[in-house]
Amino acid sequence: MVARSLLRSNGSTGQLLLEVFKGKGIGSYVCDSKGNKYLDALAGLWCTALGGSEPRLVKAATDQLNKLPFYHSFWNSTAKPPLDLAEELISMFTAKEMGKTALTTGASIFLVAAFIAEPVIGAGGIIPPPKTYFEKVHAVLKKYDILFIADEVSTGFGRLVTMFGSDMYNIKPDLVSLAKALSSAYVPIGATLVSPEISDVIHSQSNKIGLFAHGFTYSGHPVSCAVALEALKIYRERNIPDHVKQISPRFQEGIKAFAGSPIIGETRGVGLLLATEFANNKSPNDPFLPEWGVGGIFGAECKKRGMLVKVVGDEIAMSPPLIMTHREVDGLVSIYGEALKATEERVAELICKKTRGWKMIARGLLRSNASSSSSQAINLLKYVTTSGSLQGHAQNLWDAPTRHFSSVPSPQSNSTDENGFKGHGMLAPFTAGWQSTDVHPLGCYVYDMDGKKYLDSLAGLWCTALGGSEPRLVKAATEQLHKLPFYHSFWNRTTKPSLDLAKEMLSMFTAREMGKVFFTNSGSEANDSQVKLVWYYNNALGRPDKKKFIARSKSYHGSTLISASLSGLPALHQKFDLPAPFVLHTDCPHYWRFHLPGETEEEFATRLAKNLEDLILKEGPETIAAFIAEPVMGAGGVIPPPKTYFEKVQAIVKKYDILFIADEVITAFGRLGTMFGCDMYNIKPDLVSVAKALSSAYVPIGATLVSPEISEVIHSQSNKLGSFAHGFTYSGHPVACAVAIEALKIYQERNIPDHVKKVSPRFQEGVKAFAGSPIVGEIRGVGMILGTEFADNKSSNEPFPAEWGVGAIFGAECQKRGMLVRVAGDNIMMSPPLIMTPDEVEELVSIYGDALKATEERVAELKSKNNN
Repeated sequence: MVARSLLRSNGSTGQLLLEVFKGKGIGSYVCDSKGNKYLDALAGLWCTALGGSEPRLVKAATDQLNKLPFYHSFWNSTAKPPLDLAEELISMFTAKEMGKTALTTGASIFLVAAFIAEPVIGAGGIIPPPKTYFEKVHAVLKKYDILFIADEVSTGFGRLVTMFGSDMYNIKPDLVSLAKALSSAYVPIGATLVSPEISDVIHSQSNKIGLFAHGFTYSGHPVSCAVALEALKIYRERNIPDHVKQISPRFQEGIKAFAGSPIIGETRGVGLLLATEFANNKSPNDPFLPEWGVGGIFGAECKKRGMLVKVVGDEIAMSPPLIMTHREVDGLVSIYGEALKATEERVAELICKKTRGWKMIARGLLRSNASSSSSQAINLLKYVTTSGSLQGHAQNLWDAPTRHFSSVPSPQSNSTDENGFKGHGMLAPFTAGWQSTDVHPLGCYVYDMDGKKYLDSLAGLWCTALGGSEPRLVKAATEQLHKLPFYHSFWNRTTKPSLDLAKEMLSMFTAREMGKVFFTNSGSEANDSQVKLVWYYNNALGRPDKKKFIARSKSYHGSTLISASLSGLPALHQKFDLPAPFVLHTDCPHYWRFHLPGETEEEFATRLAKNLEDLILKEGPETIAAFIAEPVMGAGGVIPPPKTYFEKVQAIVKKYDILFIADEVITAFGRLGTMFGCDMYNIKPDLVSVAKALSSAYVPIGATLVSPEISEVIHSQSNKLGSFAHGFTYSGHPVACAVAIEALKIYQERNIPDHVKKVSPRFQEGVKAFAGSPIVGEIRGVGMILGTEFADNKSSNEPFPAEWGVGAIFGAECQKRGMLVRVAGDNIMMSPPLIMTPDEVEELVSIYGDALKATEERVAELKSKNNN
């Protein structure tokens, strides 16, 4: 029953067995839940380059978890590991000089319109380039001033016998994408290397066109960066590319020795990357019948003999760990040969069953003595495959073979010191440079590199709900790292932590019944996935035109191309040519700023609901797929909904058969005083996005909860429409899931929502007591989330001059007094850890008041100066 709660990445939606991998990873091997040991010929998912039991990576993660599990890299702040990793990556990449490194969680790294190519195509079938290909492509791109992006996600760090694929093929890219082996998959991380030409333009033009408003909560996650740093050290110290150079000839030659098999069309590869493509008559234009599942048969035969490979249709892919020994390579080649022989025999049987004339002959042959039956079947196979295509033979006589296991999816300044833009290698999200900050956490506090202590009133980035030093989360991560640091959740396989977490999340969400959980690495990816889920759902229902999304002005849903389009913040759209055309925006429900004179909250909500309905009717209800909303708007300024708003909005979307997506990335797990924001506002969503507090940010993870109605349509229609072909390498990462499971236990055992109910009144009332300040327009919030908006004359229509930087003055005054807040223009946001004590709340209120007084004095000076 547990397995039913997980919506798997690129997995079958049919009734195939879900394999659970929970045993310890041992070098190049993994163990399933029954203790069976398998040579992992795919390195997890092209990524566990250093195998599943590298103690140095476990130690690096554990050390960083104990030191600083999370701190963000936004707004002129960061930690030391991301800076160190950025420098190390730039120094390692020698194909061309690189200027900056932008760190991500691994999937959201392609953001520049250009020509993009993998040095060796990976998931598309392992296709090395023909001779002179990149040389000629380079010339064309250069001729027309087109950027070249090298996607080294699968090829980086030694897989092709050079440190990067760009080295092997003399590629001189402008940008480079990295992930997978960057941390050997022990924790989620990705990166983009940016050439000096591009990064210098971004920096030099930012004052004119606005900052590079893109980034993720977990960009430069300190634990991920610490593990990646250690992985890079190992690649260099052990000279992994040279090791690959030594063992890959046997790997390539050993497998290619079987290329003469009558069922193999081609075997191709380079280094420790190799593919076999099965084909009838050895022809690329004469495939075997899909229903035969030749690739699936081979995969099952490999598994039976103790080896896991990737199967996609009739293509087999292998990319084993880079630490493989000569003996393990020989074992791999041996299993491959035995599995191929068994597959040939099975294909011979299928050929016999397929044709009327050969059917009786085959039965006679296969009843012969056991010692000769195999060779006779193969001889028959060879005869048939050389006598013409099978495609025209007696289609009506098909005798379906028994279903085989298959992993295929079923139908700042220019300073060169460390504080300046040119003084470090990291391209930071939402900023261009910072004061390097090596922070150390203790509960609700963080310490900078000088040892100064700050009350962290933003909980990292809305996310360290349990503070920065929760030993139970560190222990959960460490134990899972020792047990199984990574295994994927693709193709009907997964790990026990992902199943357990899915089950727990479904039981915790009580606003309405949910059916499945789809795992991501962040809130951005969760909301990005929502779009594909909804599109697939409507395609499955035969509604191809129902594809538009309605979001709200001033909302924030992420920074990927799709989630940034959903967001309603101009900075995320300007200079990126967003939003996408399928995204519409309706009114922001900010009563103070947008209500009409004399209009009550209920009347305001009624007007907004009417405007929403008018927009739906204007576009055509048959074109609107979903409406997405945060229960309380977060990054847009902390905007709680007006009274009756969600009641009225839900009635409208239900009337026109439009799905409701609740973005609970910030509000989930107790922040509002209820476990979910949906509980507080009686929202009955069809889909829900969560992240941030899901793991208290100790390891990157996000998720999408899917209603039974949607998940059942996806399941029932998948044979007709094709599998839900969407997912991320780190979807359901076992370490992230283990930490999240422990976090959910803590939220429940300590009754965090009840604790928030007890401490939040003083937090809200204490800060709102300053609402009479002449420079404060509004203070608004609920639970442990609060926003202050500065305004001249307390009017929503009279902002202070932007150049005064009133919000920044307040932020600096808070920092001077030992508290960190989020500043966005003249908006101040606070969402402190949910474990705050009453004494810490009093400290927060006191610092807020002192900082406000100092800000009032500074504003008075600015006004006086302006009047003179």
